[in-house]
Amino acid sequence: MTIQKNGSKSMNETINNDKLNLQIFQWISLIILLGIVSLNILVVALLFSRNKKSRMTFFVSNLAFADLCVGIFYVLPETLFNRFEVPWNPHVCYIYYVYFSMVPFYVSTYAIVVLSIDRAYVILRPLAAASKGKTYRYGLALSVWVVGSLLAIPYGVFGFYVEDDIDCKHTFPNIVVS
Repeated sequence: MTIQKNGSKSMNETINNDKLNLQIFQWISLIILLGIVSLNILVVALLFSRNKKSRMTFFVSNLAFADLCVGIFYVLPETLFNRFEVPWNPHVCYIYYVYFSMVPFYVSTYAIVVLSIDRAYVILRPLAAASKGKTYRYGLALSVWVVGSLLAIPYGVFGFYVEDDIDCKHTFPNIVVS
């Protein structure tokens, strides 16, 4: 299939659609790779920063790690298997894609909520917030990952592997409430 420039059918200048798609996928892959590398650098920088006692640094590094997991557990397999048409393995489908691709989305969203709740608590009760210790921080960070893991369970239950198409999908039942 070819696309003609300027809408003129008489011009011999045509662009091959397959080459165009290949170039687009190469640019998408480069952007994804740069995103994953930059998030790795951010996570390492936050973990080795001098101000380790700050709650804000702790919650932002938790959010950065959750976003890194989105890149590794969702974007990378989505690009490899769906864009470049690498065939799915049933075990990789059920373990890696069906369940673990959804956990980072919930964790990242809930990490933003917890960060906002912590900032609101610091603004509303600054003296009480100063006395909160490591248990408070680690409890909130752990709750982020536990809630994200629990909310992703329906995706693990309703995911399936299609052997004929060598495809991995999520399907939810249609529930009609009348």
